[in-house]
Amino acid sequence: MAHLYDNLLTAISTIRHEGEKVEEDEQMSPTVERLAVLFWLHFIDDRLPGFVSRIYAKAQPTKIPLKFKISILVICGQRFAI
Repeated sequence: MAHLYDNLLTAISTIRHEGEKVEEDEQMSPTVERLAVLFWLHFIDDRLPGFVSRIYAKAQPTKIPLKFKISILVICGQRFAI
């Protein structure tokens, strides 16, 4: 996700959005964070999003903490011999 964070617009940036200067630093939305994790899972193995969805279906975390990401890797490593 570092690549996404590195590309957020900032107030001191010379880059404009739709021709206008950005007044506040852009923040990463929870939706974009979840999409980043989804792309990350697809990148590792196309089966991972479905697998993770089945495991964490009941939990549905509103926030994906680091321990959640680490536990996914541990489970996936065991399951898919990554």
